Amino acid sequence: MKRALFVVLLLALSCAVPAAADDNEKTAEVAGKVTYKAAPLPEGKITFHPAKGKAVTAEIRKDGTYEAKQVPLGTLTVTVESSRVVDKDKKKEKVNLLPARYGDPKTSALRFEARAGKHRFDLVLD
Repeated sequence: MKRALFVVLLLALSCAVPAAADDNEKTAEVAGKVTYKAAPLPEGKITFHPAKGKAVTAEIRKDGTYEAKQVPLGTLTVTVESSRVVDKDKKKEKVNLLPARYGDPKTSALRFEARAGKHRFDLVLD
């Protein structure tokens, strides 16, 4: 009985490993740095939008770097959003740090071709 259970567990584990490898072959990892007006973008998010399916978003760190995992393969539209809440006339107001065109998939001209594996994708925005 114990031997049969061991064999079943061994088979289950051996079947799980190829599935994980298959998932990695269907997605990409993308890392890079976002700069705006020649300086690192200190906050915000970068999003990779496939033609179909779910978009993948990564936070932009203080030094402008980001890492996105499980990015769908293919040609992706890329958006970048960054805003900050500031005090203005005794009221809190959200201020965009980038032109609006970068934050909307319909107006963003940013594209990335994702293939399986790890990639570097730096964005220089003006």
